[in-house]
Amino acid sequence: MKKEERGPSFTADPAPPVKKDLAISIVQFTPTTEREVEEHNQAVMRRGADRKCYIKRCARCRSENPFAPHDLRRRGLRLIVNHAVLCVSVWLARWRCRKCCHVFTDYPTFVLPYKRYAGPTLLHLAASYLENDRRSYRQTVSPGGRATCYWQRPGSAAEENRALHHSTLWCMLAWLGSQCAALALGRQLLQQQHPDSSCHRFVGAVAPQKFRSPQRQRLLCRARQLLHLIAEWNRLFPEKFFPRFATKAEFW
Repeated sequence: MKKEERGPSFTADPAPPVKKDLAISIVQFTPTTEREVEEHNQAVMRRGADRKCYIKRCARCRSENPFAPHDLRRRGLRLIVNHAVLCVSVWLARWRCRKCCHVFTDYPTFVLPYKRYAGPTLLHLAASYLENDRRSYRQTVSPGGRATCYWQRPGSAAEENRALHHSTLWCMLAWLGSQCAALALGRQLLQQQHPDSSCHRFVGAVAPQKFRSPQRQRLLCRARQLLHLIAEWNRLFPEKFFPRFATKAEFW
């Protein structure tokens, strides 16, 4: 019986690897520590000219420091340290411009207006979720299956045991993804100073299992784009993106 002749066999070329966006180094978003808060509180509690001031120019008349001390204001701040949420108090200095008499609040780099959590802590959580394709909301707030609980100081009033909820992470991501103006203007200024920057080409693609609707996909992609922009901004400029740029430029 004559064997059937077959043509030459061809092997299909392997598909080229899919190029992913450059991942953000989570090291660049180191969470705020309790020691940083204590050092800041000691610096702003000093009297007179020894009090720490982070702002260099008045937002109204653009005159340079020095400003006159006006008041001190205390507010709460939440940190995440060693699988625990710490509720600490931070003092914010209020200053008065000697030229136009404008009174303003001076925020350190780790405090965001109207946000309970420290800024670097917020960015660290968001990057931990977006940069890991297989990590869910619950796995991010409870790494290793260990819940991130609120820590009670000795002698404080007894409260019910609380833990960091996964919906808090989504609220953080939704807020970052809604900063359209901050993302657009930040890219524009970054390209003006560094034309070789590729931040405008970063599409911020996320894993398909992290969203079910086009609206959430756009929010997550925009949040990842903003994180990439912040990481590059903080590396190239001496002034941090938060809170000096985004929260004080009055466009966010």
